[in-house]
Amino acid sequence: GTIMDNLINPTKHNQLYLYWLGLSFMVLNKVRHSIMGYKTPRVFSTNEIEHSVNYCIEVVNNHESHLQKYTGSSNPFAGKKVFEIGPGPDLGTGFCVIAKGAESYTALDKNKLISQTPEVFYEILLNKLHDFPAYDKALNAYEEFTRQDKTRQDKTRQ
Repeated sequence: GTIMDNLINPTKHNQLYLYWLGLSFMVLNKVRHSIMGYKTPRVFSTNEIEHSVNYCIEVVNNHESHLQKYTGSSNPFAGKKVFEIGPGPDLGTGFCVIAKGAESYTALDKNKLISQTPEVFYEILLNKLHDFPAYDKALNAYEEFTRQDKTRQDKTRQ
């Protein structure tokens, strides 16, 4: 089928209810984060390395599966420029999409959470990506990321 065959069309009553429900949760979260700060974008700790790594791979595999279904492409990331808003505490999904063949990955986040992620996270992630089609490109991207991160840290200390 086409993409239109897979769309869900809620009734007008449900749309209004879902709109107000979503708006209410957004306001509640804004108040909560204003009071407590925004430190945990996931329901598990970034110290749960194996869980975090598997989560990133699972997220990308889910996106890939849906994109394959809708685009008909066996490798929907190949040659694409991926832009992620709100990557959370790590850039794991970025290295995953690059390892799957994306041309580039750019992330934008209001909260600087990636400093929470221990380096061992990326080491374990890259080991798990070893059999992905563009693993070498992901490894190069990681090396560039660590070089740039070290340069930023050095400038901050001065």
